[in-house]
Amino acid sequence: MSRATYVFREGHGFVVKGGPLDRRAPAPNRSDLPCPMLIRDNMDALLNHADGRYYDSKSAFTKAVKAAGCEILGNDAPTTPVDRPPPDGVDDAVEQAIAKVSQGYKPSPKIEHGAPTETGWL
Repeated sequence: MSRATYVFREGHGFVVKGGPLDRRAPAPNRSDLPCPMLIRDNMDALLNHADGRYYDSKSAFTKAVKAAGCEILGNDAPTTPVDRPPPDGVDDAVEQAIAKVSQGYKPSPKIEHGAPTETGWL
């Protein structure tokens, strides 16, 4: 599709002023309908897991998510990396495990069976 600049003159209608290389020209119409492109607020019912309700309005869904203290994420990459510290005690447990293994510790295999049943062991 080529783009061009159109000028409206009374009695003549639209008159083409620019050619296809005119970069200032507006984008061509997406359809034959005489109206701008609309972004509607309605959608199919969507469950909000934060409050357990279904919403069929994008704005109402967004407000409910934000009111619950949550955030809507898309498929975009996060703008800032999330740096979460490990839970308390994890560093000590990892250090103890490394120390045990370096001292030659090998865990013994434990095979525990439940009580026998008609079909065999549990």
